[in-house]
Amino acid sequence: MNKCWVGAEYIISGDGHLVVLETLKHYMAKLESIQSPEYGATNMFIGLVKQEAAKRMPQVEMTLDKVHRFLIGETTAQSLIDDIPIINSAIDSYRFDLVQSQSKTDDAVVTATIARLDEAKQAINKFE
Repeated sequence: MNKCWVGAEYIISGDGHLVVLETLKHYMAKLESIQSPEYGATNMFIGLVKQEAAKRMPQVEMTLDKVHRFLIGETTAQSLIDDIPIINSAIDSYRFDLVQSQSKTDDAVVTATIARLDEAKQAINKFE
């Protein structure tokens, strides 16, 4: 079976596209929050963190655009292969935040969302 097709099938079947889009949007919001003046004012590495976030934001925006274009049939699954590291970073970031919130609340919805993210990660990695 074509590995690229399996990852693409995840995105277009069921709610896979929602998971991918949700994680990318969450990641973008997190990167934008790093740019705010209130973020980590006491962190001695804040300048470097902000620089890296500023570099990553356009990449995430491009990936969001590519996923949208793929979903409406304007581009192929093959075009998403270079974006797998960004999608994985978005999934990892969102999962980390959910695990942190789960430690404070034992919410079944959070647990189910974490399971969906794990499934997404496995499917997306089949692109490679």
